[in-house]
Amino acid sequence: RRHGPVVEVLTGAETAPGAGEDHDARFAEVRKSIAQLLVHFRGEAVEPVRAIERDPRDRTVRLEVDGLVSHARRSSEGEAVDANELANHVAQRMLAKEGTGPAWGLTIEEVREDYARVSMLVRADMLNGHGYAHGGMIFALADSAFAYVCNGANHASMAAQASIVFLDKVREGETLVAEAQEVAREGRAGVTRVAVRAGDGRRIAEFTGYSRTLGGPAVDI
Repeated sequence: RRHGPVVEVLTGAETAPGAGEDHDARFAEVRKSIAQLLVHFRGEAVEPVRAIERDPRDRTVRLEVDGLVSHARRSSEGEAVDANELANHVAQRMLAKEGTGPAWGLTIEEVREDYARVSMLVRADMLNGHGYAHGGMIFALADSAFAYVCNGANHASMAAQASIVFLDKVREGETLVAEAQEVAREGRAGVTRVAVRAGDGRRIAEFTGYSRTLGGPAVDI
């Protein structure tokens, strides 16, 4: 499948403690000896996996990947992991834990796999000395959308580099909308582009973020 993680089991490794403690037929084979797991996300091999663990008391499936931990939820239907549902859940949890987004009045409009759209009303305390939205606030909005995208698979990720080009000015009372889309991923490195527009559709800025996956979950599920 293209949408959602696919696990391929190869012969010759040992099962981790607690592995296979699940009645789901998809995990039944984990009860036997396992050589190596390869996690395939969007159809591409990511990294070798040492073990698969399952806590029967919750709905979390954890794949331990040589320093890169994939934490995935079961879908609301109780079947396959839904990448869009996971991405939205991670973004909402991240926003709730932030001091920044709530302080700016940032609103998550939509988050799905590899995509995020967020908005923010420009207030008087966000203006520069010329009476326009401060470039740092525009950058911050784009950077937030970028963060929700690169952490969407619940792999803790941070920016390695980011750049922005400002195209137009914004006044108090206007709403800024940032749309982020991941355009490339190779191993732990990713590239996300963010378009920032005003509520009337004017192009305000173009942002490019380069992410690096650190390992571990972005949020606890």
